[in-house]
Amino acid sequence: VFTSAALRVNTLADFQALSDAKVLRNQTPQRPRRSRAKKRAGRPPASERELASSPQAKHLPVTARYTGSILAVHDTHAIIHCPELIPTRGGDVHLGKRRFPAGIFDVGAVVQFGLLNRFGEPAAKNVTLIASAESIGEYRGRI
Repeated sequence: VFTSAALRVNTLADFQALSDAKVLRNQTPQRPRRSRAKKRAGRPPASERELASSPQAKHLPVTARYTGSILAVHDTHAIIHCPELIPTRGGDVHLGKRRFPAGIFDVGAVVQFGLLNRFGEPAAKNVTLIASAESIGEYRGRI
């Protein structure tokens, strides 16, 4: 009986030491591993992030500057009608509002925008909102 009790104490002490080691090991901070594709999926390209965080972002030169009125507002984007763009884009620009503050997109509001790619050159895929009726400033969005 004495030997079994001693064994029990030993195993309990061993168990306690093991569980303490486990607790200590689990307390070390470990970040969950994510694939590169998942990391990249939720954020804009590096050049766009640098532009957004740089002090020059407020004074970003927009070479192609247009004025249009908002035709419709959907969950993910707003449609702007711009007569100047009829030959190239059909006159309607889909402006993504994922990164835009609320209250900018009202039907009928007149907005100024520029067409930019992520390198700051004029392009058809990205739209930079320069000014709206409610908010003055530059906001970048992907359509």
